[in-house]
Amino acid sequence: MRRWTRVLIALLAAAPISPLRAQPANDAAAHLGTTARVLLIGTRPEDEDNALIAWLSLGRHVETAYLSLTRGESGINTIGSEREAPLAVLRTAELLAERQRDGAHQYFTRAYDFGSTPFDSVVDGAWPYDSLLVDVVSVVRAFRPQVIIALTRRDDRDATRRVTARLAAAAFSLAADSTRLPSLATSRLPAWSATRLFALQDSASSAPPLVGVDVGEFQRDLGRSFAEVGTETRQLQRSQHAVRAPSLGRVERYLRLDSTRVAADTTVFGMTDTTLSRFHVVPAEALAQLDTLRSAVRELASLSPNVSPDSVAAALARIAKRTGDVRLALPCGDEDGVPACPGDAGDLSVALNTIRERATRAMLALASIVIDGAVAHELVAAGDSVRAFVTVYNGGHSSIAIRRLAASSGTASSVFFRDSSVVVAPNGAMQWSRILLVLSPSYHWWQVGGLVPGTFIHNFRTSRSHSVVGQLIEGEDRIPTSRVEATLSLGGVDVPVIVGPLAYRELGALRGDIRRPVAGVPPTSLLFERPVEYERAALPIDHLFRVFLWSARSTPDTVAVSLQLPPTLHADSVTRTVALAPFGSRNVFFRLRGKLAPGLLEITATAYSVASAQAVRRQGMPRLAPLSVFNLGIVTHEYPHVPTLQFVRFAKDRITAVDVRAPRGLNVAYVKGRDDVQTPLGQLQLSLHAFEPSLLSVVDLSAFSTVLIGTGALENDALAAETPALLNFAQRGGTIVILPGNAEVSGSGLLPYPIAFDSVPSAVRDPGAIVHLTDAKNRLFTWPNVITTADFDGWIGERARNVPATFDPRYQTLLSTGDAGRPATAATLLAARVGKGMIIYMSLTIDEQLAAANPGAARLMINLLAAGLPRGNEGRPQKR
Repeated sequence: MRRWTRVLIALLAAAPISPLRAQPANDAAAHLGTTARVLLIGTRPEDEDNALIAWLSLGRHVETAYLSLTRGESGINTIGSEREAPLAVLRTAELLAERQRDGAHQYFTRAYDFGSTPFDSVVDGAWPYDSLLVDVVSVVRAFRPQVIIALTRRDDRDATRRVTARLAAAAFSLAADSTRLPSLATSRLPAWSATRLFALQDSASSAPPLVGVDVGEFQRDLGRSFAEVGTETRQLQRSQHAVRAPSLGRVERYLRLDSTRVAADTTVFGMTDTTLSRFHVVPAEALAQLDTLRSAVRELASLSPNVSPDSVAAALARIAKRTGDVRLALPCGDEDGVPACPGDAGDLSVALNTIRERATRAMLALASIVIDGAVAHELVAAGDSVRAFVTVYNGGHSSIAIRRLAASSGTASSVFFRDSSVVVAPNGAMQWSRILLVLSPSYHWWQVGGLVPGTFIHNFRTSRSHSVVGQLIEGEDRIPTSRVEATLSLGGVDVPVIVGPLAYRELGALRGDIRRPVAGVPPTSLLFERPVEYERAALPIDHLFRVFLWSARSTPDTVAVSLQLPPTLHADSVTRTVALAPFGSRNVFFRLRGKLAPGLLEITATAYSVASAQAVRRQGMPRLAPLSVFNLGIVTHEYPHVPTLQFVRFAKDRITAVDVRAPRGLNVAYVKGRDDVQTPLGQLQLSLHAFEPSLLSVVDLSAFSTVLIGTGALENDALAAETPALLNFAQRGGTIVILPGNAEVSGSGLLPYPIAFDSVPSAVRDPGAIVHLTDAKNRLFTWPNVITTADFDGWIGERARNVPATFDPRYQTLLSTGDAGRPATAATLLAARVGKGMIIYMSLTIDEQLAAANPGAARLMINLLAAGLPRGNEGRPQKR
């Protein structure tokens, strides 16, 4: 097979075909003339079915989209410390990376993930049903799927997943009814009638009618089954637990047909026509242009396998041009890039957009044309500018002409590089540069309005004059970011092309070429050391408080910083003024004194540009401009699997003043793991010394009362050699506390009795899962702090992870907990006497709760660490 044919197959892998069956490779060109769309709906990012998406998008060339109600804010994070809103940013980026690999689209609603719950009443209060229904219907009317698949079930144990199934069914009905739900309520998008509604089932035993899909089908072009491709794609969700590897052979997905508007059969689309021939109720001019497009597609399909890639690219250019001609002939306007006309005209407009995008992408690849946009640096202050570069490389055998070349960003003004024609010769490259003005910071759009008071839904601000939520209906993968816009002439045909993003390129020591997309940031960032921390209640406070300032400006500035404090805290200065050099940073220190009562308190900081304030006073203006007052900062984080991310953090320190007692003799040796319990335990003023696992051999353990082994520390081979010394430490009266692990724990030889884990370790997913203290009078729950079930309130993420499946009955069990609808487990806290001491294995996520400054977690942790100390030496440490 000729090379261009294989390339074309790969490039059109996401292009739809009909009927819904695999086609011979030499028929790949015909895929551009068909359209089929499927929308899958789930509650959280992890609910997606990657194998089914791969089978549809890559195997059957269906335009596929995944709608996740939430961004997974309450989920776990196995690779970092991001929680809640920052975790949503990371998980959104992971899903977008998946979509780049499988060719599908990504949508979200305004729902904020507050966690799992068995109670419908909790969901009803947190997620106003009508608001989410409008969001789901808006996505259906924007994407216009023929088929909707609900990935959650109405009988699920989790009420959030039950409501997702209800929303999918209601949206299937209401999306077609403009009377019950007018277009003005759904971003001005007209009614759309999907033809079939399915619900994903666990097995073939579900009530018929069922459609079976074998995602274990082997794809020769990929060299793997679609189930394997889905698993590989799912690995981009690194913040989540790993999924099981698929078995070889048939891997069935069962789809129960819940509703249909066409004749039913045993395929996904039934008798639905998904070809371009179904469009006939359109204006005569558009119909004539559509016939020309069909001819261009047939011409592409009839090309000889021996024709050159440049000739195929020219044919694709003609198809891209024809789609534009048909689109212009249709009386169909857009709402933020989404066709907003009803009937066949709207359906055809969506199909044309897809055909044009795919034809253009394949054209660029086959013609070996590269358009690359770069910037001089990645973080640019709002109101400042950055130099942008655009390079066009022509690796083909024919000259190309550039008619127009521009760059733009969602937060920047557009800039033109060329507005007149220039020719790029074969194997030639040309570069241009201009200054790009950044107008505003690049905030994550869904976080700007905060949450609607009293709910867990994001506040999407609209008005009567503008009721469109553009980002919602566009889809997260198609929201405009920085990009290069070009008009290329190939074979005498002008084709508009959009590529992006503009990125700063850096040669990394280990990862090679690293690209960081340009982002607008506040001119001055304010950051605290931590967004949340502990203080011991009722103890005198006297310490330095640091505010870190960083300037993104290319010019110097003078900034005044002030703190807003709780009533019982006082600073040594109301305001401090510092000079910031261009792109410079400074630390500003305040001395804080006072006492705090138990509870939750906040310290916030505000800064303003002194030069701007002086200008305001001179001109008699009422207040400073928004770009001159600062109360938040930007934290940049690099990842190996997604692009560099910027997290917005308000200059706010949430302080948990906790009433907790700690024995005077408590002295902890902390063996470092993947967690960060060292910081919160230090805030609780415990005597704690941290050691790398490899250095424990030189530590005199007799100086300590307790050894705390961090999450994953036992994976270090150097620690295995210290098992005899650790066991001797426990035998002589010491306490060993082991934070959640799995295989490395059971195989370490450190536990006195065996425990065993499933191949995929169990977890208690619901952070609010009910806890029963089965031995409430046990010393671990009564000294030095009294522990009750209230101490397990307000936990985040999961209740427990890496929970043993079985354990030796000689372990002492203290509590039981479990997700609703599942048997409770007593394996989350296991204790065993070893000589005069004790070894405790804990799968409770106490490390995550300490990082979030949960008061109950602090009390419980101190009790466990003090398990081997004698009663009666409680005390409060001296002030710092």
